[in-house]
Amino acid sequence: TLAMAGRHAGVHFIGIDLAGSIRQAAAAAKQMPNLRYVQGNLMELPLAKHAFDFVYSFGVLHHTRDPHAAFCALLERLRPGGRITLFVYKDFSDLPLKKMLLAPVTLARRVSTRLPAPWLRRMARGAAPIVFITLTAPARLLRALRLERLARHIPYGTFPGIRGIAASLED
Repeated sequence: TLAMAGRHAGVHFIGIDLAGSIRQAAAAAKQMPNLRYVQGNLMELPLAKHAFDFVYSFGVLHHTRDPHAAFCALLERLRPGGRITLFVYKDFSDLPLKKMLLAPVTLARRVSTRLPAPWLRRMARGAAPIVFITLTAPARLLRALRLERLARHIPYGTFPGIRGIAASLED
């Protein structure tokens, strides 16, 4: 959001998050007059209805108790003719091996979502090499052996390196 606000000075941006770490993002954006961060609950948005031309949500809706209600809450914030872009994670029910391999990540999220941002960053950076060695490298080997159908079942199998894995784990 910070980078987008920097590139589009004539556009107003509002970032919202439930976590207290949003205050750190707000502090980092202090010098950006077109960017504001708000701590709030997606299910009870502290933003005016029908006020936005564009709404973007990345990896959030499926973490709510009621994804459909959360989606409707976002739609209510759009002006008539406004646009919405969403990204939700795949549940991998069609790829049982991948779902099984993601189970430790799902368990770790129960803890990581409650960590202060600096601790989360350290945890993600510490776990990234382990994820690379146990998942990314074997997927690369399978691809090199032309076993793409098996490789695609391995989570984090397409990440280019440890930094990208750490960023994903931090998210």
